[in-house]
Amino acid sequence: MVVFLVPVFAQLSPAKSSVDIKNPDQFVCESGITQTALARARNRQHRLQLDRVRALSSLRESITSDQGHIAVLEDDGTVITQPNRLDLANRSLQFTPAGSGRYSVLSEPGSYDDGSGSRTVLLLGDDDSRVIALPFPFIFYDVSYTSIHLNSDGNLTFREPDSESNERNLRRIVSGPPRISPLFDDLNPAASGQVTVDALDDRVLFTWTNIGEWSDNSSGSTGRNTFQAVLRSDGVIRFNYRSLDATQGVTGIAPGHTPDPQISLIDLSAQAPASTLPGVIAEVFATVQEMDLARVAEIFYSTHPDSYDGLAIFIDFPISLGGAFAYALSVRNSVEGIINTHDSPYDYGSEYGSAQRLSVVMNMGALSRYSVDPRAQIVGTNTPLDILSHEFGHRWLAFTP
Repeated sequence: MVVFLVPVFAQLSPAKSSVDIKNPDQFVCESGITQTALARARNRQHRLQLDRVRALSSLRESITSDQGHIAVLEDDGTVITQPNRLDLANRSLQFTPAGSGRYSVLSEPGSYDDGSGSRTVLLLGDDDSRVIALPFPFIFYDVSYTSIHLNSDGNLTFREPDSESNERNLRRIVSGPPRISPLFDDLNPAASGQVTVDALDDRVLFTWTNIGEWSDNSSGSTGRNTFQAVLRSDGVIRFNYRSLDATQGVTGIAPGHTPDPQISLIDLSAQAPASTLPGVIAEVFATVQEMDLARVAEIFYSTHPDSYDGLAIFIDFPISLGGAFAYALSVRNSVEGIINTHDSPYDYGSEYGSAQRLSVVMNMGALSRYSVDPRAQIVGTNTPLDILSHEFGHRWLAFTP
């Protein structure tokens, strides 16, 4: 049994939101193990933020009302994840290996490494990459590397380049190659500034100077961003920042291609004293709002029985779903071989307020994108019923490693 939820939000902050996908005529679904891991990490981070808010002020009571088989939820101030502004200008971040795939993260007042002064300028285009030989073996998440790919979009990758032009987001950080990301963003060094490499005996400096974000204006970019990643021979990584005009991006490190990733989303500028964390360590900076699906489910179950296999969530305003039109999050499964995420049983139900039954939560996005006719084609040849059945179908899909 599926219940339909329509969260209703009033007096939202004036932040840019987007439901655009690369091809508006193609239905894109990003369900899977990575999407579930990302959602759980965002939920944990949001809970920490809410705990701080509750400690300082009281939140208004959430209101739910049922219209047939549709539950309408009114926000109590805990459902929307507000925009996170980039706040690393004139700061430095240090990632120190702490053993067994863990790093200690420390935030400090900004310092800049001028190196030897004999840096090499790389002539990079938009969405471009160069492979760089390292002057020493560099250990990253317990693996030794002798070369690295410098990508124009503010990041470094091992084993393979990443010069794709699709959305620069946490999903790519988690599911892509091993990555060091001082500012993973759509940067365009072909239009402004320069990217340099300075290789010394004990460290290598990768510096982006006055690089703007890609723009379709006449100059090809907007704003200026100056920052660097420093890789030391002892495995320590430093991000040093000067001026930053970027409005979005992902900063952090990731071991890459992890089947069931551990993700630690933190406030990087607040890491003093240092914190030691496993797996992906990152912060997402954005001007868009997101929805805490686990919190929506918790509010629903505060007034409804745990009698549903799935929750289909529609919203009444535009919001970012990354590059997807809709997606499903797997919550629990006790049968091996089905649901296209884990290859063994698991249960995250308590995070969603469900003690025993809920198995899938579907983020269907803005209700305004759907036709009142459930059989009308709205994305390519897909109808609202096609999309809903596709997402709910993830509950029974077979797992293939």
